[in-house]
Amino acid sequence: GDSFIANFGNKFNEYDYQRTKKGISVKYLGSETQKKYLTDSVNSRHNFEYRVIPQVFSGVTNITIFKNHAIVIYLFDENTTSIVIRNKKIVESYEGFFESLWGLGK
Repeated sequence: GDSFIANFGNKFNEYDYQRTKKGISVKYLGSETQKKYLTDSVNSRHNFEYRVIPQVFSGVTNITIFKNHAIVIYLFDENTTSIVIRNKKIVESYEGFFESLWGLGK
C-alpha cells in the first residue's frame, strides 16, 4: 500500500508501466482507511482491482504473491527489508489463503 509506493519513489511509474506491459494484474486487499487510495488506483492503473476487509492494517508489512513463482514479504521500517520465498508449496498455500480473504472482502 502506502509504504510500498513510497519506497519506489519516482520509479513507481516505471514499475507500473512494466507491470502493465507484461500483463501482470494486481488484486489488492486493503482496509477501509485505504479506500480513497484504492479507488484512485482503480481509476488510474490498468489491471488493478481491490477488496476491503474490515481488519485494520498497520502498513508495516506487505506480502506480494507472484502466481506459481514466489512470495515477497516486505517489512517497512527505517530500512526496507524484503524476504523472497521460492517454494511452490508455500506459494500455493499463500494463494489459497489470499483467495479465502479475497472472498471475505467487499
